[in-house]
Parts: sequence; structure tokens; C-alpha cells
Amino acid sequence: MHAHPLRSGFGPESVRSVAALVDAIKRRQMLKPAARLALAVGRDLMVVAYSGVLEVDADAITLAAERELDARLARLGGELDDVRIQ
Repeated sequence: MHAHPLRSGFGPESVRSVAALVDAIKRRQMLKPAARLALAVGRDLMVVAYSGVLEVDADAITLAAERELDARLARLGGELDDVRIQ
């Protein structure tokens, strides 16, 4: 499965922590419930969602993985955007 950024009215949003990521996902899901979202961190691109727990590539992530993601976001920053799944 490949994710490609799909330009929408929202545009990309910078996030620097998991807390900011979850807030951005919730905000976008309220306005566009069926939207799929991708997070780019460095050269990695992952599909993300939030349904009570943070999901990356359709799997809930562990606390250790969440901490690692938080450290990467703090170090590299991330960009959240709408995607089209092919």
C-alpha cells in the first residue's frame, strides 16, 4: 500500500510531538471523518489515525513505539496531511 499526499483545503500541518499529532488528527477527523491521514517524519511516511489510541499503518502502537515516535518528532519534526491510498 502506498500513501501519496492529496492536497486539500487543510494543507500540511507541522507537528513536533505525539500530543500535537493526536490533537491535529482529532481536529481533522471532526471536520472530515472519512479522511485518511499521513505523517511524514524524515524520509518515513506512515498512515495514522486516532480512535482512542494512536494507530500507525492500521495497528495500535505500543507505549515504547509512541515514545520513540515522540522523540523523532521532537528531533526531526513531522508533517501531517491528507492522503489518497492506492
